[in-house]
Amino acid sequence: MHRIKSLRFLFVFLALVFLAGNSNAGDTLVVEHIDKSWNSKKVPKKGVCLRRGGDGFSPEIQISKIPESATLLKLMFTDMNFGKEGGHGGIQTTVNGKTEIIVPSFRDKLPAGFKGIKKHHCKPCRSVGGNDYYNGPCSPQRKHTYKVFVYAISKTGETLAKGNLTLGKY
Repeated sequence: MHRIKSLRFLFVFLALVFLAGNSNAGDTLVVEHIDKSWNSKKVPKKGVCLRRGGDGFSPEIQISKIPESATLLKLMFTDMNFGKEGGHGGIQTTVNGKTEIIVPSFRDKLPAGFKGIKKHHCKPCRSVGGNDYYNGPCSPQRKHTYKVFVYAISKTGETLAKGNLTLGKY
């Protein structure tokens, strides 16, 4: 009797491990720079915020390996030294079955099909131009690392896959 219970437990455990291994949750998105002046090392002048003398443009990026069941992509622009994900803004777009998209570079207006979901934290930066949902790297110390975190979301709100890309240091 004890042996049957042990075998049953083992069977249930292995079935759960197998199912978890075949789940989409935790899959990794591929997030890459298209514009080679964004090289993940140093933020180019065109990417630095307007307040620090840059042009304030976001990077053009390609996102692939998006699960077919995803309905939304969320992008959170982050200063890793500041510690708040999305501190430099957050945007989203619908994907509805697309497995790959390109996020165009933008500054004053969000690209067609995108909407703002989190305002960036730099209120003084809003007075010099740009938009409320993206602010380019802007650290006065110029030694900060900037990333974008990307999430593929299902229609039920579940995160199906995620990825990130280092934008560079500034």
